[in-house]
Amino acid sequence: MLGYLHLTFTRLQMLMIELADMRADLSNARELAVEEGQPTVQIRFFQEELEALHNIVGEQILPMVQKMAEVEAGSKG
Repeated sequence: MLGYLHLTFTRLQMLMIELADMRADLSNARELAVEEGQPTVQIRFFQEELEALHNIVGEQILPMVQKMAEVEAGSKG
């Protein structure tokens, strides 16, 4: 069972890294769009959505680590 919890936690960490990479890509796309005189409204929308998703995932990591510690300690709480 602990293996599944650790795997889930690891995947959340990997997701955070992937989201950071996507945010960097969108930032680069926005900079290029500005240089080329292209609209950036849609890119900014995606940036905001990825930021929100990044925050949601980030908020879940600490409680998950705490729960994993409880499981490992055999807590029934």
